[in-house]
Amino acid sequence: MAGSERRKRQRVAHLRCNDPEWSALADRAENAGVRVGAYIRMVVFQTKPLRSARRPVKDGKLLALVLAGLGKLGSNVNQMAHSTHLGDPPALERLNAIAQDIRAMRALLMQALGVRRGGHDDQAG
Repeated sequence: MAGSERRKRQRVAHLRCNDPEWSALADRAENAGVRVGAYIRMVVFQTKPLRSARRPVKDGKLLALVLAGLGKLGSNVNQMAHSTHLGDPPALERLNAIAQDIRAMRALLMQALGVRRGGHDDQAG
């Protein structure tokens, strides 16, 4: 919705509901792809929303894999830094393995968030 259209809506309607009602309302709005306010306007006024909410799709299992991978990666980087401080530079193979892990985690994260490959968000390599 354009800013000028949003400013035209000067009245605020308050709705009180209990937890189960709010949960059901939020679920229905999410399934419709809009925010709660837009969903209520849709139902009450029998209209379509101007645009859907921009919410990434979330896959909890894939996000947990990425989080675990980040922990492993942090441990590996810490070990390499410790070795480097002792005068033992990291092997190129180890650095390449870490870079590969980072690429794999990035791909999982994009998949978990529903970001399509090859789009604008995938320009970083």
